[in-house]
Amino acid sequence: MRLFVGAVAIALLAGCSTSPVSPGEARPVPKNRIVAFSANPKEAYGTVVVTRDTGFLGGGCYVAIHIDGKLAARIDTGEVAKFFLSIGGHPSGSA
Repeated sequence: MRLFVGAVAIALLAGCSTSPVSPGEARPVPKNRIVAFSANPKEAYGTVVVTRDTGFLGGGCYVAIHIDGKLAARIDTGEVAKFFLSIGGHPSGSA
């Protein structure tokens, strides 16, 4: 019985694992889920690339990305989004 319970526990944990995805292999986030920071600013800027792993864990939900306290995008598993931020200080976001 212990062997069976142990095998089931290992199988469940393995099903919750995620797999890394490189930004080049990930699908781009659809434009309707990118809310802000998607256009190149007219002044100097930096690029932030966010890639979400694939896998079962949390796979049924989008992950909300916030930049400077503002919703920037909702990302699904295996997707990548690029954000263009102006150079300079940004709020840390910590409370």
